[in-house]
Amino acid sequence: MQAQVVRSFTGWRPWLRLLAWFPALVLAPLAAQARAVANVPYLDAAGKPQTAPSAIEMTHCSPATLNTGWYLVSGAIACPGGTSLTIRGSVNLILADGSSLIATGTTNHAGISVTAGNSLTVHAQSTGGSMGVLTVTGGSGGAGIGGNPGSATGSITINGGTVNATGGNDAAGIGGGGGKAEGDSGGTGGVITITGGAVNAASGSGNSAGIGGSYNAAGGAITINGGAFTATGDNMGAGIGGGWNGAGGNIIIHGGTVTARSNTCGAGIGGGWSGSGGAIVITGGTVDAHGGSNMIGFGVSGAGIGGGWSGAGGNITITGHAKVTATGGNSDNGYGSAGIGSGAAHISGTPPAGAPGAIVIASTATVTPAGGAGKLGAGAAIGTGGTPGGARTVTPGTSA
Repeated sequence: MQAQVVRSFTGWRPWLRLLAWFPALVLAPLAAQARAVANVPYLDAAGKPQTAPSAIEMTHCSPATLNTGWYLVSGAIACPGGTSLTIRGSVNLILADGSSLIATGTTNHAGISVTAGNSLTVHAQSTGGSMGVLTVTGGSGGAGIGGNPGSATGSITINGGTVNATGGNDAAGIGGGGGKAEGDSGGTGGVITITGGAVNAASGSGNSAGIGGSYNAAGGAITINGGAFTATGDNMGAGIGGGWNGAGGNIIIHGGTVTARSNTCGAGIGGGWSGSGGAIVITGGTVDAHGGSNMIGFGVSGAGIGGGWSGAGGNITITGHAKVTATGGNSDNGYGSAGIGSGAAHISGTPPAGAPGAIVIASTATVTPAGGAGKLGAGAAIGTGGTPGGARTVTPGTSA
């Protein structure tokens, strides 16, 4: 009997050894994920040096869900393919000088998911060439930074750093995700604010804006206060503004260097395919906006600033000392669009060009508009896109 007890106890020894290793196997990775760094410097929205009392240092894309608090990216982090990051609550992400973070979303998930009720603010530690770099790509249907398919977008603020954001199929680079199923509407752009850094945003293949709305969705509330910014909408989306059939939303540009382009029939800044320009206010900065050209088989185009193909110009106000170049899209076999105003008519003439909208340009602003060329008729520099009977030029209102 005593021998049997000894043999039974001896059989448990491998399990005891495993239990002895358990704390090291489990607790060590947790400690690495949650290491707090004290007194982390960063630049605020005004570009002034500030200090976060404590920030969690990210390591190897851990944690994958960032809850309310401050986080630090240091060194080079390349997330494994299909690793999405999720924002929960109010998150501040500091990109240390010389650091980089690369993340690619899983299918139906943004690269960095920021859905309604949540917010992400990205900070840098400097303004020079050593700024940290954030490179994000959405999974199919997911924004680069913003919404997942079928979800509303939260609040996204970029105060600094080099940020490269590319949407998945039918999703914005920064803003709305695509629809849950084919034909479903996607998400609006949410609340997007850019105050500094170098930002490059491009939609995925399909129907979304570079920054703003997705398929059948408006641009949301977009404010650009500074920095160097490039936005490209693929296919039927605006560079900045609405996706397919989406209005531009509320777009305000106070400063910075902004380049916005639609690849086919959206506005450079404003509406996507058949979307109106929305409410566009430019008070400063240097802005270069190009409408999309030559969608194959339709001959349609979009305004430089204003409506996408056949979309009305909306309410466009350019004041202060803004320097604006706005070029309408061309069409080899149809109508060109306005530089500032509405998108062009369909090649058949139906639907016609949209209404020019309410356009105000201050005498202090420097504005260079050019209508797009078209085989059937050019767009006005300021007014309507090309349409049967000819584009209509309007004289904008002025303000001091």
